[in-house]
Amino acid sequence: MSGSGASPGPVGDDTAHNRFVVEEDGAVAELVYHRHRDELALVHTEVPDPIGGRGIGGRLVAAAVEAARASGLTLVPFCPYASRWLRHHPDATAETMALVERIEGLRPLDAGSLNQAAAIEAFTAVCITLNIRYKAHSTLKLAGI
Repeated sequence: MSGSGASPGPVGDDTAHNRFVVEEDGAVAELVYHRHRDELALVHTEVPDPIGGRGIGGRLVAAAVEAARASGLTLVPFCPYASRWLRHHPDATAETMALVERIEGLRPLDAGSLNQAAAIEAFTAVCITLNIRYKAHSTLKLAGI
């Protein structure tokens, strides 16, 4: 596929690597997720610069929303990009935020500027991993960011 008007590559669900992917012009964009019980946690979205600006990130998030709907999963947007995309797409946002609010102690997070988002995203991924590995249900409060 090329950026010259050809139809965009389809979004695939690479379940072996827990990610939705789009391949275009030899580059791979991804939305990393984690499925646990009845939740689909969106952890990280990355679109390489050569294929950026084509709406690929949004297509990845939309595919995650559809996958969650189809499987009856609660969508939990930890990824700052996914959270921001959902806020700007009310059709997906209303359902997603209603699902997030059902989880005790969890609320949507606005990570602010992108220079802070990467640090918050990485920290969130570590916390999710620790909770899953040790079957913990820890909560945390970030202040002064």
